[in-house]
Amino acid sequence: MATKDTCCEFEYCAQQGDTYASVARRFAIGARALQAHNGGAQMSPGDTIRIPCAHGCCTMGRFYVIKRGDTLSRIAARTGVDMVQLLAANPYLNPAYYIPGQVIVLPKKRTVQQLRRYTLGPEDGLVSVLKKFHMDVTTFCALNPGLCPMDARPGMSVNVSGGIV
Repeated sequence: MATKDTCCEFEYCAQQGDTYASVARRFAIGARALQAHNGGAQMSPGDTIRIPCAHGCCTMGRFYVIKRGDTLSRIAARTGVDMVQLLAANPYLNPAYYIPGQVIVLPKKRTVQQLRRYTLGPEDGLVSVLKKFHMDVTTFCALNPGLCPMDARPGMSVNVSGGIV
């Protein structure tokens, strides 16, 4: 439950070695305020800690802490967020490596235009497709699961984004 000084909060699963001070540093809040927000209770590994979020920090959406067994596609499907939008809201997230306890942003829902197919021309490669469709490699990988981006070559048909409206 958010207090009057916060716009939201999210849950964090305490890890081995966590203290209120270390968790507070990680989320840029005061250690005493964090402990008070959690009723002053001691922290142990596995405990769920409520992290308050100050006004303005939730403008992109809401926070989500990755849980054991989560995959990005399951998170996207369960929350109704498009995978492209999820990756765009988390530009530093490596879609091949994420861990329980990691905090990501679930973006506000927007509609995505239908995906388009593009066949690479004789001079096309990964870089030219990324430039032509204003994509980064993370978005390209999300749109083309199972395709190594370095394997993109002339004659190959790939998914490209139709854009976000």
